[in-house]
Amino acid sequence: MPLLDSVLLINEEQPLRAVELAESAAGDLKDKDVCILGLSFKPDTDDVRETRALPILMKLLEKGCKVTGYDPEPKAVTNFRKLFHQDFSPINFARSIEEAIKDKDIVIIQNEWEDFKKLEPRIFKTLMKKKPVLIDGRRIYDPEMFLKEGIIYRSIGWKRNF
Repeated sequence: MPLLDSVLLINEEQPLRAVELAESAAGDLKDKDVCILGLSFKPDTDDVRETRALPILMKLLEKGCKVTGYDPEPKAVTNFRKLFHQDFSPINFARSIEEAIKDKDIVIIQNEWEDFKKLEPRIFKTLMKKKPVLIDGRRIYDPEMFLKEGIIYRSIGWKRNF
């Protein structure tokens, strides 16, 4: 397989790696409460055309998860709803980070908004359910900080997951 084809295939499959990591950390995902932080395709935009949140969302729904989405840019949420083609979709949309992660089993960081980078482990520990799982899809955090708080931490691209 030519190198470019390999790179394109990896780019297409990478979002689904977040779901695999969630499953390896939390077990069966059926009925798990999951939050996707970052609906736009990159920070500081409302553009969702190439967002990796959509394939993640679809796979989570396929696995039977209850999903909440959040993006700091309200127009990104509106655009994501249009992309998803459902006014009454099986996903909830939160109006704040705190609302988004409250009582969740799993949080998946899909892009690296500054608002997400500022979140400290204790916020996840305090707001999430008893055994919180964080999937850091952009490697924006220091894993050791989360481990100290008792948070199960997984990240795409790390050789070792914690």
